[in-house]
Amino acid sequence: MGLASVFADIAPLYVGPSAEGMRSDEALYGMTVQVIKEEADFSLVRTEYGTEGYTPTKLLGTNAEIATAWKKYKKKVVLAPYIDVQKAPAAAAQVLANVPRGGLLVALGAPNNSGWQKVGLPTGTTGYTRASYLGEVILDWTQISPADMRWNLVETALAYNGTATRAGGRTPFGIDGVGLVAMSYLINGVVIGRESFVKPGSPLHTIPASSMDEGDIIYFDTTAGMYMGDDRFVYVSETPGTEGVIVGSLNPQHDDYRADLATQIAAVGSLF
Repeated sequence: MGLASVFADIAPLYVGPSAEGMRSDEALYGMTVQVIKEEADFSLVRTEYGTEGYTPTKLLGTNAEIATAWKKYKKKVVLAPYIDVQKAPAAAAQVLANVPRGGLLVALGAPNNSGWQKVGLPTGTTGYTRASYLGEVILDWTQISPADMRWNLVETALAYNGTATRAGGRTPFGIDGVGLVAMSYLINGVVIGRESFVKPGSPLHTIPASSMDEGDIIYFDTTAGMYMGDDRFVYVSETPGTEGVIVGSLNPQHDDYRADLATQIAAVGSLF
């Protein structure tokens, strides 16, 4: 049916045309989605990272011409956990939009002397946010050295430390294991979707667990995490009392050893 832009901070994707169904993924502010069909108050959409689901149509800008133009603009990605876009470059100014980490905006000109950046929104309006909240959208990760890329991936994943568990989530408001590794890679320019294993056509390839290095993805039987080095990994725990994004270990000598996960490594995926 055409392209649409996400106008809400988070557009949840459900397995059916109802908010009472299971949340399978999320699309974030400023992202562009392909509308497959409309059903009641919901639209079935396909994200740029390949997942499909139903989201409330009211959360989208469904003017295909405007969405197509928006998709072509050079974007900035939000790196802060959650930001306000305001009507004027002042802390007390009216809030026009809220954008989570991973959302997209267009930078208009250079920041002012106070660090405020004028930005374009997918709604066609403009606003202001702090330039320090934004980062470059990486278009070609192969131009980054493997060592730097591995470091960047781990640092991005650790930025979600303490985030609560949310099935189908991919923001600091709530995230699951597959969402954590998918967003960490996406922010660093690599689209892997919500893979629970290394799929054909993925930029990842399977390597032996004995060869894993920083930034590689560990696929466990029931979740996924990112290897940090020194036998440690960052992942989303569902163990009572430790729910959310935390660091665990594969080494029995460590206090944060996860014996259950250490014996459930199904595969390891690597870019390198």
